[in-house]
Amino acid sequence: YTALREPIDEALEKAAGAKLTLTVAKGEKGGFTAKATVADLEAPGEKVMLRFALAEERIRYAGGNGIRYHHMVVRSMPGGAKGFPLPKKTGEQTVSFDPEEIRKELTKYLDDFAKSDGEFPRPERPLALKNLKLVAFIQNDATKEILTAVQVDVDAK
Repeated sequence: YTALREPIDEALEKAAGAKLTLTVAKGEKGGFTAKATVADLEAPGEKVMLRFALAEERIRYAGGNGIRYHHMVVRSMPGGAKGFPLPKKTGEQTVSFDPEEIRKELTKYLDDFAKSDGEFPRPERPLALKNLKLVAFIQNDATKEILTAVQVDVDAK
């Protein structure tokens, strides 16, 4: 704890490397559209990426490690895991996602996994996709440093 506390405190006190805002609006066909706006990016470049992660705030699933509750479970990365390069100091990026489509993709993935690698020890599949949060973050891929991040609630009702 003491070995990690000091570097974490230092990182928390460091100024963000950019300004980032995020808005989410319901789409026309039941999904959502999110728009991230980047401003004052200190060090733009091809290795500085904007990424999105759609996470479920909390799920109950007794995994093999014995942990029963899992927090901020990433369900999808709208726009892909690679993200979007930020070659300029300012920019905007829009992504769309549909929780129902994500549920179908996750179900297919779990079905395929069970066919090839064997059934899961516990049959339940917590795919309610409730209390969703969309996180946008800027990461320097060269250093792996997260420059800034924002989170908004997604009302999937």
